[in-house]
Amino acid sequence: MPPPDRLPGLKPAPARLTLARGGHVVQQAETAAMVFEETNRLGQLGRLPQPHWLRLAPAITGLAQLPLFEADRLPEDAVGEHDAAVAAPAPVLVYGVPGHELGGGGLLQKDGQVFAAPDVLPAYFGSYLKPGGVALPEMWAGALFAPDADIYEVDVPVAQAIHPNVVYGHFLLEMLPRLHLLSRLRRAGRPFLTALHYQLPDWAKNIVKFYFGPDEIIWYDMKTTRVRAPCFIVPAMMQMNGKFHPEFNVAIDEIKDFVLPHVPASPHRRVWLSRRGHKGLHGIRNEDEVEAVVAALGYHVVQPQTLSFPEQIALVDGAEIVASAYGSATHNAMFARRGTKVFCVNRLNHYQSGIGALRSQPLGYFAPDVGRFRAGQIQGQPESWYDVDCGALRDAILRFEDWGL
Repeated sequence: MPPPDRLPGLKPAPARLTLARGGHVVQQAETAAMVFEETNRLGQLGRLPQPHWLRLAPAITGLAQLPLFEADRLPEDAVGEHDAAVAAPAPVLVYGVPGHELGGGGLLQKDGQVFAAPDVLPAYFGSYLKPGGVALPEMWAGALFAPDADIYEVDVPVAQAIHPNVVYGHFLLEMLPRLHLLSRLRRAGRPFLTALHYQLPDWAKNIVKFYFGPDEIIWYDMKTTRVRAPCFIVPAMMQMNGKFHPEFNVAIDEIKDFVLPHVPASPHRRVWLSRRGHKGLHGIRNEDEVEAVVAALGYHVVQPQTLSFPEQIALVDGAEIVASAYGSATHNAMFARRGTKVFCVNRLNHYQSGIGALRSQPLGYFAPDVGRFRAGQIQGQPESWYDVDCGALRDAILRFEDWGL
């Protein structure tokens, strides 16, 4: 479709109170509290005037978690979170959210209130969407609350699957499954458009293309425009706080079945996902030394961001062991085969344990300090960057390779 500024129906937005404060856009309103009614008819999804939802899969509990490698060497809270990452917390739902506007990095708002169901937006959004006020980073908010935003108004339901935190690992775990559910609905006979902003990075746009063609996407400028529709079709993430619904496996297997026949198989059985050149909030200072050690152990050292998305999937699909300094790329292990061993230097959160339970993957964490992870999250903070004892790392990898459950 052509850009929204070339389409009819642009209208000025009604005035809303918006303040700039400390690099955030502050909206004086609560997050939306809505009551949804269930429908069991696919044809009604997105067409009912009241909030509604369609259940695609029931809540399922009882995923078996595998033991954590050398758990006695790790912090007790990390081991506890690993053991707890086993159960789906909710059914798989698709919401029909009427009367809203889509804007910014991909949030829905109505009269200044943001729609934030806990199975649609990850828990960390709670620090931005609080009762009594919404405080979003400016790079996320865009024109979400702007009184002078252009309004691109359509008269058909529009799907929403992207949220503002478009970091690769978050995209895999929080947005890719939502795209899968939308494609599943379309194959079941429920066609619709989806809305995405121009500012998405190219790698994200390329992944979206696996699910939607150019004639199925409304593109908008997150800095100037909001999209208004009679109803938004909003699929759940199929996980909450790192507890994955088993239905997530269907999304993983589906995209693997689609891309693997079109990309050469990887010959590498041991893979090290390098974070070299990564300018994030955490990493290994003596990375050169670490990579020399793992290369000597027979690991293929690769910067995954230099590969296409299908090539990254093929790389981990062919591996028997995937190892990495912990980061977004480590979540690529979700595309590895069931039973593939996954080894992480450091641990910043519990998502990898959830992937391990979902994919039946033996998991090992290597703590840079004895019994202690480095979990600093602020750029330049000493805790965020650390040196690794390469002798200890080498010994731990060898023990992990020999580890049998």
